[in-house]
Amino acid sequence: TMPTTTPSWCNVEGMQKFQKHWNEWITDNYGSIEAAEKEWGYILEREPNGEAKVIVHVRNVNDTNRNAIIAHRRWICDISAEIYGRVVDDLHDVDANHLVSSRMGMYTGWPTSDHVNVGWEYSGLAAALDVMGPEGYGYYSKWKDDFEAAVFSVLYSRYSCEKPLIWFEFGKDGWSGSNFEANDSKEIVAQGEYA
Repeated sequence: TMPTTTPSWCNVEGMQKFQKHWNEWITDNYGSIEAAEKEWGYILEREPNGEAKVIVHVRNVNDTNRNAIIAHRRWICDISAEIYGRVVDDLHDVDANHLVSSRMGMYTGWPTSDHVNVGWEYSGLAAALDVMGPEGYGYYSKWKDDFEAAVFSVLYSRYSCEKPLIWFEFGKDGWSGSNFEANDSKEIVAQGEYA
């Protein structure tokens, strides 16, 4: 199970479930947590038992933590490819004639997402999926035009991997954060004027 309630890597609470994997990845790639910290020039937060905590605020990048954040992102790509790869292999065993993809969510390829949600990285999932499937529905970008965010996502996908890309969802939404209750909000009006 992926650590999230949305199709992204992830919400802060869900990420904690993968702390053991984060520590194993560090040891496999650097020899020890201490060796990784030395190479990164950054000290990770620790649990009382010495385990390194998963980095959850990945948007707060600065000169001090940049190398640790880059390594953390690589770990996310590696574990995503591993988990998705197992599922895709099982699907291909049953049906080798169809391409497999997954709804990757609106945070994929989106540089302005909030720090609580970390979008899928195209290059990470490309190792497992046959087709990239970002969601362009409901961009909440502060850019003047959502079209710019969509173009960025497509171009970033092309740069990151050679897999085909299909938009699973695209358009303006009217969701206000409710449980999908009908309303007469400005979001509904904006949705109607989007076309």
